[in-house]
Amino acid sequence: MTENRWVLNRAGVLNFWFYSDEVFELSEGRLIFRGANGSGKSVTMQSFLPLVLDGDKRPSRLDPFGSRDRKIEYYLLGETESGIQDRTGYLYLEFRQPESNRFLTVGIGLRARRGAAQVGFWGFAITDRRRIGKDLFLYDRDLFEKHGQKVPLDRAELEQLIGEGGKVVREQGEYCQMVNQLLFGFADLEAYKDLLELMIQLRSPKLSKDFKPSTIYGILNDALPPLSDEDLRPLAEVIEDMDEIGDRLDELRMHRTEAEKLVQAYDQYNGMRLFELSAKVLQDETERKQKATEVLEQEQIWNGLQEEEQQTLSLLDASKQELLQTETEIDHLNRSEAMEKQQELKTAQDRLAETQEEVRRTNERIDDLEQDRQKKEERAEKVKADLAKYLDEQRELRNEMDALAREIEFQDHDLYERQWANDGQPADEKMWAGWKRDVAGYRQELKDTYELCVYERELAAKASEAEQSMSAARESRDTAERLMHTKEEALRQAIVRQEDSLLAWHKGLQRLHVAEETFRTVLHRLQRYPELAYDEIVEPFKSAAEQALAEITAQRLTAEHQLNLQVQLMEQLRGELQAWRDHREPEPEHSEARSRSRKRRMESETQPGGPLYTLCEFRPHVDERTKAVLETVLHRSGLLDAWISPDAVEVLEQEEEVWIKPSPVWFGHTLADYLEPTPSAESGLTAQQVEEVLRTIQIGQGDGSGGQRDGSAAFITETGQFVLGPLTGQTVGKERPEWIGAEARKQARLAEIKRLEEQVQAVEQEIDKIRGQIRQLQEESEHIRQELAALPADEDLRAASRILHDAKADWEHAQKVETECSGKYKEAARKWRDQQRTVLEKTAKWSRLKKEKDFREALDTLQDYERQGLSLKATLAVLGRIRQEARRLEEELQAAADRIASEQEHLDVLSTRETQFSAAVQSLTKLVQELGVYDVFQRLQELQEHRSGLNKTIDRCNTELRRLDGELGAAKERLWQKRTELEQSEQLLQKSLTDWQYEWKLGLVEFEPEHPLRTAVTDTPEGVLKTAQAIRNLFRARYEPRRKEQMLNQLQETFVLAKNALLDYSLVQRYEETGERIFIESLRDRTQPWTPRMLLNELLRMEEEQRLLIEEKDRELYEQILIHSVGRAIKDKINRAEQWVREMNRFMENRKTSSGLVLSLEWTPRAARNEREMDTEKLVRLLRKNPNTLLPEETEQMVEHFRSRIRWAKEDAAEGEGLRKWMQELLDYRNWFAFTLYFRKGSQPWRELTDSRFNVMSGGEKAMAMYIPLFAATDSRYKDSRSDAPRIITLDEAFAGVDDENMRDMFQLLTDMRFDYMMTSQVLWGCYDTVPSLSIYEVYRPQDVDFVTLIPYYWNGVQRRMMEDGDWEAVKEVAAARFEG
Repeated sequence: MTENRWVLNRAGVLNFWFYSDEVFELSEGRLIFRGANGSGKSVTMQSFLPLVLDGDKRPSRLDPFGSRDRKIEYYLLGETESGIQDRTGYLYLEFRQPESNRFLTVGIGLRARRGAAQVGFWGFAITDRRRIGKDLFLYDRDLFEKHGQKVPLDRAELEQLIGEGGKVVREQGEYCQMVNQLLFGFADLEAYKDLLELMIQLRSPKLSKDFKPSTIYGILNDALPPLSDEDLRPLAEVIEDMDEIGDRLDELRMHRTEAEKLVQAYDQYNGMRLFELSAKVLQDETERKQKATEVLEQEQIWNGLQEEEQQTLSLLDASKQELLQTETEIDHLNRSEAMEKQQELKTAQDRLAETQEEVRRTNERIDDLEQDRQKKEERAEKVKADLAKYLDEQRELRNEMDALAREIEFQDHDLYERQWANDGQPADEKMWAGWKRDVAGYRQELKDTYELCVYERELAAKASEAEQSMSAARESRDTAERLMHTKEEALRQAIVRQEDSLLAWHKGLQRLHVAEETFRTVLHRLQRYPELAYDEIVEPFKSAAEQALAEITAQRLTAEHQLNLQVQLMEQLRGELQAWRDHREPEPEHSEARSRSRKRRMESETQPGGPLYTLCEFRPHVDERTKAVLETVLHRSGLLDAWISPDAVEVLEQEEEVWIKPSPVWFGHTLADYLEPTPSAESGLTAQQVEEVLRTIQIGQGDGSGGQRDGSAAFITETGQFVLGPLTGQTVGKERPEWIGAEARKQARLAEIKRLEEQVQAVEQEIDKIRGQIRQLQEESEHIRQELAALPADEDLRAASRILHDAKADWEHAQKVETECSGKYKEAARKWRDQQRTVLEKTAKWSRLKKEKDFREALDTLQDYERQGLSLKATLAVLGRIRQEARRLEEELQAAADRIASEQEHLDVLSTRETQFSAAVQSLTKLVQELGVYDVFQRLQELQEHRSGLNKTIDRCNTELRRLDGELGAAKERLWQKRTELEQSEQLLQKSLTDWQYEWKLGLVEFEPEHPLRTAVTDTPEGVLKTAQAIRNLFRARYEPRRKEQMLNQLQETFVLAKNALLDYSLVQRYEETGERIFIESLRDRTQPWTPRMLLNELLRMEEEQRLLIEEKDRELYEQILIHSVGRAIKDKINRAEQWVREMNRFMENRKTSSGLVLSLEWTPRAARNEREMDTEKLVRLLRKNPNTLLPEETEQMVEHFRSRIRWAKEDAAEGEGLRKWMQELLDYRNWFAFTLYFRKGSQPWRELTDSRFNVMSGGEKAMAMYIPLFAATDSRYKDSRSDAPRIITLDEAFAGVDDENMRDMFQLLTDMRFDYMMTSQVLWGCYDTVPSLSIYEVYRPQDVDFVTLIPYYWNGVQRRMMEDGDWEAVKEVAAARFEG
């Protein structure tokens, strides 16, 4: 039994080329067009295949030789002289599934107008089993029936005709996609197009002339299924993730670098801060100690002054007492006359001593001036050397500044450079203010441009991130769209399966009748699922079932009603029958009111009586007829059932009664002549009383006159007449009496029982009949319900629809996300481009500074430039001071020389005076000695000297006391002041200690783990001082030479740069008044601000995390993805390819050619391209191993193999190509192998079929060598289609050059490979026993006439016969029966 796939069943053409309306029947998908050259067989075939499969009407695809000369317009309008200006035509292919007998038709409509720019196109599909030419027509049927013209429908009319039973599209691409979806089911539309291209290649006439083995290898290689986007999706996603992580890692590294700079600057600031506070603490402690020492010293001075004051007072008192004694003695000695000369001697000695003292002082001054001049001369030499040194330093600084200015393109530098004079002095001191202003302006300009560049980079990063998000969103959308299309196809297949189920259900219906039109309506509705709910789709079935059930229910209700009536009648009859059987007496009919009245009287013993018929009997002489007549007339007249009572009859409300008042007639003919009284004891009546009643009713004549009677008399006759007063009547007699007489009543009772029994039996039969009808209706209803319940459920449809709904929702969401991401990317890209333009405009003035790095370096360089400038300024200030000092020293040296000369002149005068005074002393001394008063003089002189000394002592004591008094006051004041200063210094020290401890507790300065300062005790002043001393010793060399302002400027510059680079981390700077310090923090988490060090640690952690994530992704990429996911896909495709090669070789080995030619195909692994790659054979062997059993070195070999390929892919992708394309190229397993064709003839060994060996083969051998691999390539292409897809090939001038024996084998190959085919040939019939069935059309168009004659043939595998109209249906019925068999 053949598989249930779509098979080409018919091909149709309407109003195209030279065909007006033609249908070509295919036999199990096989057809050959035969005809001479130019007959149109190739045009006919190419008009269907592949044109109707994709709607591509390019000229090169319409011509088997690939010519572009004839466009599609030619096949509609013909040559110019044809006169056709406007023509619409149709081409279609009908497919059939043999097992389910489903039909599907696809086709194209074309409208060409001469002079129009293009041909109108529409494609259509008929999916509701209707067939062209049978259920619908592509031309106006009404017009054809009226006028015999087949006018093709236009597109709008075709849409209306097809309706919900198919689809009409306007675009060729949409039509191609629709045909693939309905028939072939390739997951990728490009794969479907590749199949059609291969079909065109295979169609080429004289195939062996255009192809050779090297060409075939490429076709075979391309025929293998490539790695799909879905196969590569996990790999691409991981690589994109890695790239994204890599970008993030690069960004983090840049952030980390900026953070490190900020941390370095901030650490320096914090170190400087701690160093300064430590120095301040130590300084304050030193000052406190000094102040304490000073207080102690002042206290000692105070005590000393007090002691000295006491000693001075004592000395003063003693000196005064001794002075008094000395003056007394001097006074006594002065009374001598010889003392005058002695006084002169004393005066001369004093003046000599004064002069000598002045000489000494003058010599000392001269010595001091000489020494001072010598020092100034030495200082002047040093100043001259310093001047030269600083001039050199100035030149170096200016040269460095000039180089830095050139580097950062600071044009204003030249302006300031020119302002220096030749001697290196600036021409104008105000220049520095302008220079600083211009440098600050240039810095701001660089900073603004740098910030623009940073912002441009951030915008670029955002654009890149947005692009990645857009790419990810687009990939997600593509994935969702592929999934949605897959689910749409799954739903379509579910609908097809549901169609088959509904068809099987429809065919199996026995009781429920569903019209064919109703069934088609349901199929139309099914195509709209899930737009229409399944209940709404099958509603016509349910309506038909409900209508049938309603009709059955109506019939059943009618039958049940009849049954109920019959049952009620049965119960009534059985009740009556039972009553009669229970000794019921026959009695005339009377009303319910009369029955109640009589029942009451009978139950009462006080009211005797009874009805007349129970109180009498017929007399023996009365015949039966008379009895019947009399009983009838008595009954009809109401006398028979009248109540007989001796008393008055009491009738209550709601009661009824008739009674007879006796009025006996004793003479004349009465009823007593016919009846005799027979009252029962229960009646309470006597025979006489009954007799009287009988005699009250008279017997009249047969004419009813009754003789003489009054108006109240009652008369009856034997002929059935009665007269009751004015009332007269005539009755019809009955067969026998029923009520009068016990025997009559008995017979009547038996007759009634019999009648009732017969009636009961008849009713029972009717009930059985009705019940049978009801059972039949119930069974009918149950069968219909069962058949309706057997209606195929929609579980598969619901599941497929639900999955599709979810997939559509995911796709719509992915589309929305993609739109949002695309909008964000466009906006980000626009902002980026705008910022780029802004940066370009801003940087246009610079020749070298263009990028962010340039401006960042320029800012650093400008900082160096400014630092050099400030150094230059300081140098110039030093030079100014040096020059000023040099001038001052020069002036001081000149003044010193003048003073030395002046002092020398004064010394010369003093020397002369000293000589004079020395001579006078010598002369006077000699005179005093000669006078003999020398001893007195000596004593007086001693006393005078002693008195002088005492006066001096007293004066000194007084002076000293005054001094001591002042000094004591001052000492007291100083002591108080020093004590106050000590208290202030202690307060300052305490504040310094507090500030230091606050700074220490901030922990912003970190030490090595083993450093003793990490465990320093700082909770006591002693501990703080010890720690501060250690810190000062540790940081002195680092921070003492540096200026705080310079470090603050550097921190500010670094902070500004870091803030711009680390925008995501919200860096802020604040000044704290309490601690008088700057804090820099990251407020990314405002509840827990980070210090720069914490931020750096977090960045380092994130960088390490990203690095580990990259390593993890790398492992995932090469181990999980390549070895497991993509590797498994590659392995599966390689296994499939090898299986396919084995299958093809089996086909080729089974060929039995006349020359003994046998072909063999090998697919061999290629060698490695470098030492890092593996041989394909080894790689495939490892891929086929269980990943859990791979050795580490094997895994590493595979990883390195794939890593090298992916690295190449990234390098190539960086040159402009898409990464996924290069990934697909480098991981394409088809390039790892090479196809090679081998051949042998007879017993010859296998040899490779090279191009040269191919060229020396015969034409038939060449054809076979090319056809078989091409068939194999086509077979490989079809393996990627759906299981129910048709397997079609086309051959133009099929198997040309192949002999008849080999031809048979080639057809055997086509049959074995399950190909449907449409081929042309000049001579080929295809009637071989290897062909089960075949349609053959002889195409006849002699002398290029404008019409085509077709002669159809059919080959049934045994014989060929010409076909007549209608034969095809019979042939296909036989084929269908053979299929079912």
